[in-house]
Amino acid sequence: MGDGPSSSMMQTSVAVLVGLALSAPAVAEPLVEGQVRLASGQAAVAAQVLLFDLTDLRRGPVARSPTDATGYFALASLGGPALPQGFALGQNYPNPFNPSTIIPYQLPTAAPVRLEVFNVLGQRVATLVDAERPAGFHAAAWDATNAAGQAVAAGVYMYRLTVGGEQRTRRMVLIDGQAGVAASAAPVSTLPTASVDRTYGLAVVGAGLATYVDADFRVGTVPVEIVVETLDGAPRAKGLTGGILGDVNDDGQVDLADALAVALYIIDPSITPPNNGDISLGDVNADGQLTTADVLLLAAYSANPSDPSLPAGLGQAVGGGNLVAGTLRRLTDHSGWDFSPSFSPDGRHIVFESYRDEHDDNDYTADIYVMGSDGSNLTRLTDHPADDWRPAWSPDGRRIAFVSERDGNWDIYVMDSDGSNPRRLTHHSARDFLPSFSPDGRHIAFMSERDGNFELYVMDSDGSNPTRLTHHTAGDWRPSWSPDGRHIAFDSGRDSKIYVLELREEDGDGAISFADDLDVADYTTWHLPEGVLARLGKGTVEAVAFSPDGQVLAVASSIGIWLYDVETYRELALLTESMAWVSSVSFSLDGSMLASGSWDSTVILWDVASRTKLTTLEGHTARVSSVSFSPDGSMLASGSWDSQVILWDVSSLSQLATLEGH
Repeated sequence: MGDGPSSSMMQTSVAVLVGLALSAPAVAEPLVEGQVRLASGQAAVAAQVLLFDLTDLRRGPVARSPTDATGYFALASLGGPALPQGFALGQNYPNPFNPSTIIPYQLPTAAPVRLEVFNVLGQRVATLVDAERPAGFHAAAWDATNAAGQAVAAGVYMYRLTVGGEQRTRRMVLIDGQAGVAASAAPVSTLPTASVDRTYGLAVVGAGLATYVDADFRVGTVPVEIVVETLDGAPRAKGLTGGILGDVNDDGQVDLADALAVALYIIDPSITPPNNGDISLGDVNADGQLTTADVLLLAAYSANPSDPSLPAGLGQAVGGGNLVAGTLRRLTDHSGWDFSPSFSPDGRHIVFESYRDEHDDNDYTADIYVMGSDGSNLTRLTDHPADDWRPAWSPDGRRIAFVSERDGNWDIYVMDSDGSNPRRLTHHSARDFLPSFSPDGRHIAFMSERDGNFELYVMDSDGSNPTRLTHHTAGDWRPSWSPDGRHIAFDSGRDSKIYVLELREEDGDGAISFADDLDVADYTTWHLPEGVLARLGKGTVEAVAFSPDGQVLAVASSIGIWLYDVETYRELALLTESMAWVSSVSFSLDGSMLASGSWDSTVILWDVASRTKLTTLEGHTARVSSVSFSPDGSMLASGSWDSQVILWDVSSLSQLATLEGH
């Protein structure tokens, strides 16, 4: 006799509490038959149809059948569970407990039953059952009170079952807390086996199919027709933050359909839960694995959500709390470099790029690998002399997009999740990089240099309809989709900040439209302090200068020179010919030219009207911290951290003099 609950007893205790182990004797074996088809009307070929007895989910499927070429199936075995084979007293659950616990027991035949609770002194504390009970599985609840309804002290208690001339005794532990607070503590026992009608759960699973579950299936003589969704056509998960503990199929509630989904997963871990739900939410007893115990607890919750013996948090939202560091594990152990890990949508695999394999002449290039989420079953997916890198999963986990140089340039490719069927999606002489699938899997966002600098693009997942999303002289990088697919966040070189772009579909054809530009002038007037007209300049601002007519403001910054319209505060241009930090700016007297000094020791002259570079003046050996035109505009002076001032002839662009002595 153990002090703690065994796994089997814990399952039994929950099962009997809600009558899960009951069924009517099989007096007939009705034939369940029908056809499974896709929503498109096509037959679902080679799918598996499984039938579960909801009164005893521990048994797994009681019947199963594959579908044939027409989608037809037939289930002929519907045998029910037998009566208990012997007299037994189970371990209470939970144990230790507070404020109440469940005590399971079973009877092979009808008999008078007495179930009592004693303290360690042998004194009777409570009598839970004292009556005739039929054959079957039973349970009683104790709320840690005595016969007078008073709360008892924490400690060790004995419970004894007497049936005829036989007795069984076990121990249980009441811990401090809310002892004596009743929580639906009236004794609960099952009905005789013969009095319970049989109900079934029916499920359909198969490669490429969204899992189908009917938790209220009625066995009859009429053939049934079942319509299932493909994974591509299945509704997407709603993305509730953290989810609801037990809500495996993401329908917002915990019921028998969730219990069936977990039971299916135990049989075949490759299945995808209905509605692309989160199977991890089925680990309701928090033991780190999905077992029959979780199935039974989910079934118990569906029968009585207020059952005090159920795990805390079941049926409630999870997540949203503060995260702290947990266990750190090393998954790869190779002398080569491993980069860019990405979990598969179901969380069971990790894809990554690695430089562990030599190709030609001791040349190590990147290839793509996949492994189990625990680091097991390492598999190489690509094997090409050119680099394959930056893998990204499709939402259904069936495809992986990646970047490859195998055709002499950075292009976007996609392959099946097992590495087969690689195909090229982009065909441009410029570099395409960092693919990212949309949440519905129909589009891929990426960054490309095809228009002179990195901008964001989107295309259909087959590579068709490439569309430019951003239009700016600065680079836009690293697209990331919102869960609803309506926005793309990215970082931008325009001011070293994060932007978000709204997307929409036109004409219902799936084509993405977008704003013609990403003007962010509204940013200049957001949440200003009292008396402030506008917020201008982005990045680290080093210097400012007005044009002589007062209409343009130049702002020297860490990412270039911003030109603003003074009246409207709108951005006119970002001058970024030099990639160095710009530390100083100055307009010529007529406003036609702008001079700038940079940290790379250069001076640049700009044409203000066309916003293009006229020339670069070199002569300093350190950061140019100041520039200034002469009143007549014929000369330009530049001061540098090299302790020199250089005078330049603006018309000839030559040095007139170098002034030293600082």
